[in-house]
Amino acid sequence: MGYNNTAADLTGGFEAEKKPERARRDGDAKDASRSEGSSRKSTASESQVKQAQQRVKSLAREGEVVFALAVMALFFLIFVIGRIYWRERYYTPEEGLGYYLGLVGGVLMLVAIAYSMVKRVRALRATKFMRHWLRLHIFLGIVGPYMILFHSTFHIGSLNGGIALVSMVLVFLSGVVGRYLYSRIYLNLDGTRAQAQEVRDVMQFFGRRIQSKRIERFQEAVLKEPNDLLHAFYKLLAFKVRSMMVWHGVLRDARKYVYVMGQRKGLSRAETREKYAAFKRDFREYMAALRKAALMGVYEKIFSFWRHAHVPLLYLLVISGIVHVIAVHMY
Repeated sequence: MGYNNTAADLTGGFEAEKKPERARRDGDAKDASRSEGSSRKSTASESQVKQAQQRVKSLAREGEVVFALAVMALFFLIFVIGRIYWRERYYTPEEGLGYYLGLVGGVLMLVAIAYSMVKRVRALRATKFMRHWLRLHIFLGIVGPYMILFHSTFHIGSLNGGIALVSMVLVFLSGVVGRYLYSRIYLNLDGTRAQAQEVRDVMQFFGRRIQSKRIERFQEAVLKEPNDLLHAFYKLLAFKVRSMMVWHGVLRDARKYVYVMGQRKGLSRAETREKYAAFKRDFREYMAALRKAALMGVYEKIFSFWRHAHVPLLYLLVISGIVHVIAVHMY
């Protein structure tokens, strides 16, 4: 990638300096009118993209990764600490506090599981009731397993109890992963699905003046839809490495270009740094939008697979839970 293929808004800025002052100051009314109309059109387009950018920023928030890891890490940390420090004199699973922890936790998880069944009713899908229930589903799907964990006294126990506990842990982990995947496809918990074209508009806006064969090849490769689940996982794992290589390569060439052109135009070091910073800001926004556009199809493929895997786990949890309750009260 040569210097002339690297600039974002740098080339435009340098070319503008070549225009004679008189040409910028003078002009007939027709040209002025056409220029004003073009400016308004550009401003409107930019305004629309800025609105889209605000929506796209809520897609695939990094905080979702932290949340998912924190919920799972806390769960296993409590289990490990409980295994070490819990004593039988505190309570037992069969009566008192331990019994009611299991009872309440089981009811909460049943209510959470009911969401997966009720949402199949077409008449309810678009209602606010279902949107609020999704939040409740996530909340109960976290609180319920924590209560069951305390109910178990951090031990596997009997065979039926062990199967129920393991099933609960699998459903819990699957739910956390599902919430993470959901945030990669939907803008919020109201079920507003991100539009691929909207994400690409933001990407094209910030990359409209970046001329680079390296970026063009990378963009063409990563925007291809994955053919199957295996290909989707490969793209997910490979994207981070490939994007970092492109990022550092483009910035290295851009930095050389900016400082060489700055010397040719007689710009001060402060002006040169500002032009490089402007390029870097646009390039960062472009790469962020490209990542979301490229991985949206990947996450959709994985999310589709997750749905098919999550439902059998729910059935396993319900059946094992019922068997466990019956066994506890019969023997």
